[in-house]
Amino acid sequence: MVFNQGKTAFFKNTNILEEDQVFETSKGIYSEDALATVTTDKDIKTTCKGIVTNAIQSSLKEDFWPKTGYFQTEIFIPKGKKSSYPELDDAFGRFKDLFGKDLETQLTEEQTTELQAIVSIWKNSLVKANSSPGSLDMNDLTEEQINYNLAVGYAWLGNFSDSWESLSKTEGLDPEMIKNFSKWLTKYENKYMMSNFNYDVEKMLLGKWVMADVKYQTNSSNKGEKPEYKSLMDQIDGCNKEFKMTFFSGKKVTLDFAAGCDSNNYFWRVYRNKKSEEKYLIWDSDINELGRDANSVYKFKSINSNQFEVIGHFNPSKGEMFEEAVILFEKILN
Repeated sequence: MVFNQGKTAFFKNTNILEEDQVFETSKGIYSEDALATVTTDKDIKTTCKGIVTNAIQSSLKEDFWPKTGYFQTEIFIPKGKKSSYPELDDAFGRFKDLFGKDLETQLTEEQTTELQAIVSIWKNSLVKANSSPGSLDMNDLTEEQINYNLAVGYAWLGNFSDSWESLSKTEGLDPEMIKNFSKWLTKYENKYMMSNFNYDVEKMLLGKWVMADVKYQTNSSNKGEKPEYKSLMDQIDGCNKEFKMTFFSGKKVTLDFAAGCDSNNYFWRVYRNKKSEEKYLIWDSDINELGRDANSVYKFKSINSNQFEVIGHFNPSKGEMFEEAVILFEKILN
């Protein structure tokens, strides 16, 4: 079994049990001489399988398994001028039943359909309240509670722009709860976008973004060592001082710089590596060169609706060229 760039996790052949070696079995650790009399071929095979399995699990846990985190939040049963809202009570009960079951990291098709139906009830109640004042006699707090429920529901459905929009309409609720949910939503959205191969990152990128920070790693990339970064913003001058990117449909992107500097127009795309699941932002003046040989290729480090980070070359205009700078862009809202 081979992983980690060719390092052998485990192997067994007829020459592995040399005189000065020991071998672990299900009954303990024995020398080669004692092994033949204490255990059977079946025991050896069982032990080998166990060693291989442990090696695989250890390698995967170290390299690929994310750290598990738990997040707890509220779901509201809205109460307003009316004594009750049967349709909203029903939505809460269905939501509670859905999330009271064991859920995997991703909803099944059946669970997704059920959550979509619950979200529709919450959404339609707001539409009805706003289009027909007095029809549901909702106060501001009730509407904010429903919007919070929608923010949670949309997040689980992967509709992050709708989730953020709903969350923006909850100003009257507990600020600490909103802060915690925003923090969780940012991390969850990034993990979802980075790991979901089929997520339409290009659609999410449409619009204008401004460069908010550029940094480079100052320490080594040894495993287990936390990266340390230093900002390059104080080294930037000239046209790169104010760098903006506007992504349009039709594979066109405009790069704008500081006042007095010319804009540049390119073609762009997001390349997804099926094997590694890594995503890359690519742009070039030739639409037929939007591949590995494009003029500009940047690897995504993180993505969400409000900001994204890419890794690639950057010239701060004075000093050296940085080949693996981390560039942060933030969304400019209209």
